[in-house]
Amino acid sequence: MSAFRLIALIAVMISVSGCGSQDDPVLCTEEYRTIAVEILGGELDNWRTIRLSTQDTFKLVTTFQNKYPILDDAFVRTLNQAEEQFQFQGILDDSVRVDEVYSISADACHIQYVSGSLRVSL
Repeated sequence: MSAFRLIALIAVMISVSGCGSQDDPVLCTEEYRTIAVEILGGELDNWRTIRLSTQDTFKLVTTFQNKYPILDDAFVRTLNQAEEQFQFQGILDDSVRVDEVYSISADACHIQYVSGSLRVSL
């Protein structure tokens, strides 16, 4: 095997390995993931996400074309490679009009959608 092929093979092996043990470096992609719900039939006045295991409430503020964020990669370390449930509440006219529960997990690099409705009508 030529030196070029050996180097190329090693580079490919490193690039496809996503996670390792504590002794091995963790190689993650540079993408930043956000799990969002698309609201059909109108826009929300306000929204929040509740981490059901602790009842902590927070709001991710960036929306895009009626898609409201539930959770993003900022919570990777918080989830600590586990799966948890989060409740998304959408508020319109001072009333909770969207109330959905989502299961979300994380590996060492990114959050991952597990279950819950990603398209909801008002």
